[in-house]
Amino acid sequence: EAMAMGKAVVSTSAAVRGIMPVSEDCLLIADSESEFVRKTLLLLENADLRKTLGKNAREFVMQRYCWDNNMKKFDEFISV
Repeated sequence: EAMAMGKAVVSTSAAVRGIMPVSEDCLLIADSESEFVRKTLLLLENADLRKTLGKNAREFVMQRYCWDNNMKKFDEFISV
């Protein structure tokens, strides 16, 4: 939901397993406490990075999970 709202996200690789493949141009992945802190501080200190990640995250979600795109795929599937 945060990605759909265009928010910059720091997550563990386990938490994003269900939306793979997702790259670090959409969110930051951190699997240890120190890495999570480091990447969170990076986002807090870098407004441009927050903006870019948020924009990319929203585009990622809209391309893969928006209703319009998914319903088009569903319509194609049932029309066969």
